[in-house]
Amino acid sequence: MGLFKFNEKDYFVHEFSDRKRRCVKLSEFKRFNPDVLGLGEINVKAERKEVVCAIFDLSGFTDFCKQIDPRLAIPAFLSGYLNWFFDTLRDCFVDKRTDSDGGGVALYSDPPFFCKFMGDGLLLLWDAENLNAIPMHNIIGICATICSKYKKEFIKTTSKTMAYLPARLRCGIARGDVYGVGNGSDFVGPCINLASRLQKLGPLSFVVSKRGFDFNEHLDESMTKLFTLQSAVVRGIGNQELIYILTEELPLLNREDRKIIRRLMK
Repeated sequence: MGLFKFNEKDYFVHEFSDRKRRCVKLSEFKRFNPDVLGLGEINVKAERKEVVCAIFDLSGFTDFCKQIDPRLAIPAFLSGYLNWFFDTLRDCFVDKRTDSDGGGVALYSDPPFFCKFMGDGLLLLWDAENLNAIPMHNIIGICATICSKYKKEFIKTTSKTMAYLPARLRCGIARGDVYGVGNGSDFVGPCINLASRLQKLGPLSFVVSKRGFDFNEHLDESMTKLFTLQSAVVRGIGNQELIYILTEELPLLNREDRKIIRRLMK
């Protein structure tokens, strides 16, 4: 998807004004069109879908790619990181208190129905229309655990074999509407834009939009204590957006950060 290349058989030699030129067949040249994006029928009416969106971003991946011979380091890192990410994500969904003799597992919530790799980030979408409040809020705890485990487990292990690793895994989460593109081959919408903005908010590594979430009502007390409610200026979204951030990251906010993030309650 998104790859395009001519084959040798697509070329022929033609003479122009006593000069021979290598040309590509017009029929093959016309293959370079929106179809290379792999989106299917783009003109199909977009269907609205309510989702929980999480965008994970590797902070420092650009600098990682600047090292000597990144062609060797990038595949090795991404292979290890993506395998670790999905293995850990899958493990976090499993309720360890349950035991199935039928070869199955009980889950805290369904896995995302859509996953997309975005260079140095991952976009995950969950179907919020068919998700109860508790499983929906469990997604928050699972995503927070992933970010924590990246530093405590993945970095600790991988640093023994690789250098200049991206220092943090950041995550922004929002609930809202998206619209399918090309029969659901991809998705766009304000919910994705908001999650993208949140994962870049100041020095924070984990930010959740309050819209559609109530931590006090649907998270257990041990999880609720980990978060603090804030008001923030989110570029392109609003000047008084309510967000949940990790309480332990409050000391990271300097005077400049406080201009966009203000504490509301303990």
